[in-house]
Amino acid sequence: MSPAISVIVPVYNAESYLQECVDSLLQQSFQDVEFIFVDDGSTDRSVEILEEYRQKDDRIQILRQQNQYAGVARNNGMKAATGKYIIFLDADDFFEPTMLEEAFHCAEENQAQIVVFNYYRFDHAENRAIPHYELRMPSGIFSSESFEGPFFTDYYGAPWNKLYLKSFVVKTELSFQAVRKSNDTFFVLITACLADRIVYLPKRLVYYRVNNPSSLQGNNDKGRDAFVYALAASKAELKRRKVFSESVRAVFSDYTSHLIDYYSQIGKRTLELQRDFYAFVKTRLIPDLYDSPDDFMEDSLIRHIYESSSFEEFLFLRLEDHKAALAKLRNRIKVVNENTVSIRCMDYRIGHALLALPRAILHKK
Repeated sequence: MSPAISVIVPVYNAESYLQECVDSLLQQSFQDVEFIFVDDGSTDRSVEILEEYRQKDDRIQILRQQNQYAGVARNNGMKAATGKYIIFLDADDFFEPTMLEEAFHCAEENQAQIVVFNYYRFDHAENRAIPHYELRMPSGIFSSESFEGPFFTDYYGAPWNKLYLKSFVVKTELSFQAVRKSNDTFFVLITACLADRIVYLPKRLVYYRVNNPSSLQGNNDKGRDAFVYALAASKAELKRRKVFSESVRAVFSDYTSHLIDYYSQIGKRTLELQRDFYAFVKTRLIPDLYDSPDDFMEDSLIRHIYESSSFEEFLFLRLEDHKAALAKLRNRIKVVNENTVSIRCMDYRIGHALLALPRAILHKK
């Protein structure tokens, strides 16, 4: 008999964290599950550790492949999965004991195609869990079409905080991209746009490890090309499927701008990185991700990159923009000061004295 949930975990040289991950899965309160670990050509003890666990629990399967990255590993895990639902987790994360149970019941009660839940950021360097902010998701069933607000920004382009109905995923004929980084963006964003029954479970159920020097996440400043490739491919696929509506276009642009802001923070480390970031956005990102300037005119950062003819001109435009904002702020402060009576002035002191008796009477009442 097929299990209710298939858990798919790509594994690559994860021996330092794998036991914590596997233990948190085997200790789940929900037992009707199969665990599919896909080794992506590990050279450490990862497979040996998994074999030890498989000897003790026959729900564990181990698939092996040459190093082809997590996207291919997830695809191979999907092919082997027999559960009604599937979830894609990472080998360096760990999970609340009720994660699978709560996600499963939420999916069943709402007949959901995708269940989204919140998470903790587990700081590896400081060894502490930090609650992620509350996701801005509606209650009840929704879709990307019905959602109002920065949908993709909070939905997050990763699969490890989402439970998927397998029949829905099979019907979409989607798979993860076979690239080193950002392999999940394409799959996550397009399934989000194709689903009409998404449900948010407002609980933190995953501990997502950050500040881990051995992970790809820890080297995001080297992954910009992959990020653009993934978003450009996602946009092309949404258009091909004729689901790139005005509402999807709006949330896609918002998500793109959010990620550009993120990469711009990385690019501020040195003048050389700033110049590199400017060239990257101007020559790669804007042509690949935007149909026209109308898509980014409200985003001053991208607009200034687009309108400038050189990095130096871009810096000048940013400086002028900051000067204008500062002048506007000073003017507002001036207006507030001009309309505020100083408590030191004689008019204020006389008025305060004259109203002392009425204040006392009101206080007694």
